[in-house]
Amino acid sequence: MKKLLFFAFIVLTAASLWAQEGKYGDEQGKRPVKLSPPDALEYKLREMDKLYLSKLRRGDYQKAEILLEEMYYILDLIRGKLDPPVYMPIIMQDRDFNDLLTTLKNEAFESNQLKVLEIAARYGFFSVDQLVEIVGVFTFSSGKLTAVKIVFPQVADKFNSYRLVKAFTFMKDKEDVEKIINGRE
Repeated sequence: MKKLLFFAFIVLTAASLWAQEGKYGDEQGKRPVKLSPPDALEYKLREMDKLYLSKLRRGDYQKAEILLEEMYYILDLIRGKLDPPVYMPIIMQDRDFNDLLTTLKNEAFESNQLKVLEIAARYGFFSVDQLVEIVGVFTFSSGKLTAVKIVFPQVADKFNSYRLVKAFTFMKDKEDVEKIINGRE
């Protein structure tokens, strides 16, 4: 997505320069028309589609068409026609999560379990229910609380955090989990 946004930025910048330095003719090529940067970009995208992309093989054209549609979508965002998309992280799939649980259970020491968990949390997102299962792997409160500290920033459905508090038995642990949830620890 970052590459696409960067590419769109480059194209927008180029279109802005083209729009400032020159004028585009109308469809018959007779009368010059000054275009705004987004309109100039759209003009160039259509021209690119007509002159170059349409000559690609079918499979390549379909891939290029997807990119083109994404660029038109970004154009609509720039013009204010659409609201920006809401970012929803994708939680770890069941198979991968079960592999993680198995790996955690196979580690002999809590310190090794936490190292594995740190790696998984660095690159993945979790649901509160998955975090509750992870907490269940640890024997002692210290390990359980450390697991919550590691994983909670990567939890996608924080609105379900009350389930996490319910997973702890002791009042002190519940209070510590509430502090983590509320960002006070």
